[in-house]
Amino acid sequence: DVAQFFGIALAGGSTNNVTATVENVTVSNIRNTGMAQSIVISSGLFDGGASVGSINANISNISIHDITSTNSLVTGFLLAGATQSSVVNTVNIRNATVTNLSAAGSSQFLTDLGSGAVFAIAGAAAESIQNTMTATNILLANNNVSDCATANLNSIYFVSGSVQTFINSGGGNISDDNTCSTYLTQPSDQHNVAGLFSTLGPLTDNGGSVPTMALLQNSPAVDGGVVVSVLTEDARGAARPQGATYDSGAYESSFTKPSTATLARTGLSVLLVVAAALTLIGLPVISYMITEH
Repeated sequence: DVAQFFGIALAGGSTNNVTATVENVTVSNIRNTGMAQSIVISSGLFDGGASVGSINANISNISIHDITSTNSLVTGFLLAGATQSSVVNTVNIRNATVTNLSAAGSSQFLTDLGSGAVFAIAGAAAESIQNTMTATNILLANNNVSDCATANLNSIYFVSGSVQTFINSGGGNISDDNTCSTYLTQPSDQHNVAGLFSTLGPLTDNGGSVPTMALLQNSPAVDGGVVVSVLTEDARGAARPQGATYDSGAYESSFTKPSTATLARTGLSVLLVVAAALTLIGLPVISYMITEH
């Protein structure tokens, strides 16, 4: 156990700007008494913003599963920044699956700071900072932390400075709680999807170089995504798309979303509706009873 655990960390500092691409990665099975953080993108946070560089990162085909802290916070994707000069950080997260995050406490380092699967935080001692995360085709399920959260560190340690933290949507995101609904507002985003975790297979070898969680047939994540033109494969190297459009999450399924044409339930028998129509056009009525239940 350590005070802080990072699966992957990207840092900008000493006025050095960072441009990074992270693809086809799985972070799983982390247990810690302190902070347990999966993928951290940080700009100037750990030296009070004295030597800060901006970050521009594209992160794709990521699986994060079973991350636990018994005494502190847990994050899936954390974009964190602190600055004494102006800086803009931008992170694009595309086709990620984040499941089974569990936290039992807050950070001893950042008092009263909570947890989140997709988390953007920032503080500015002077000047300004803008942290923006854009989520596209992300699947969030079975986490006991907020699926989406933002925080202003000025309320904790800093006094002044302009702070902006954003979580934006590129579409195609799906989660089983409602914490992302104020951030991810594209028509293709789905929130409060009951039973979402049960439509995923276990984290296992499904081919490729990293373990993934397969989408089961009829999962609402199948064909739940939007097209990402720069991302033509999933975390296993399988082609995207394989159905009508991209799936949500790191795994692209060979299943296709079934059509959902339904007959509105009126409480009337179908026979009465058909008989009335036939009578109007002068055709004989055939006496077969077909009744809705």
